[in-house]
Amino acid sequence: MTETNPKRWHPWKLSSVIAIWVLVCCCRVSSHGQSADRYQVYFVAIGSSWYAAPIASDQHGFSRLPGANTSARGIADRLQRGGARFGVLLTSGDGQFVNLTDILDSVERVSRQIRADGATAPLFLFYFAGHGISEGVAWVSD
Repeated sequence: MTETNPKRWHPWKLSSVIAIWVLVCCCRVSSHGQSADRYQVYFVAIGSSWYAAPIASDQHGFSRLPGANTSARGIADRLQRGGARFGVLLTSGDGQFVNLTDILDSVERVSRQIRADGATAPLFLFYFAGHGISEGVAWVSD
């Protein structure tokens, strides 16, 4: 038997599934008193909607993803309303890109907050909406 027109997971479909899964988990943490008390929720939510244009003719850039910032804001808002203790939201803008240093600094900032709070059962959520990380191609290097 030959398979015609196999279904493929496109990146935007996969990120949508991941976003839905995170939201379901967040709803469970916030809607069940026991779960919310059991864990101290911390997060970094990143929306990378804008990317730098290629600087060489042989490079290919990434298209703008206007929904990435919206998605990250939605996740951060839901986590905060659900009782997260601390979180960082990073979003990009026209000419203002999220870079690797921003991401690492945000993770370190949350890590310091977890230690400062003396969290006994921290739950760290990392959410990224965007094309991904590709230093040097459609990305601003540090």
